[in-house]
Amino acid sequence: MIATAGILFQGKVYEGRRHPDIIQNIIKEHPEVKHVDTIDQGFVTADGKFLRRKDALSYALSIGQISEGDLINKGTLTSEDLW
Repeated sequence: MIATAGILFQGKVYEGRRHPDIIQNIIKEHPEVKHVDTIDQGFVTADGKFLRRKDALSYALSIGQISEGDLINKGTLTSEDLW
């Protein structure tokens, strides 16, 4: 099950409810950072595995956590699709 939103930044996974909140936390911890690459945005499973958005979408669909009809933006997973 996907448990939280996540962003992989400098080898560390930051977690939270929504990606913009996580970005703000990263910038607070790293004030020199002005941009967080969207390629490193994804989700964290209940067992702690980080999945980028595309992989998280496949995973959530495969376990029945969401259905195609739940998606706000077809082909990508957003936190709004989950909670």
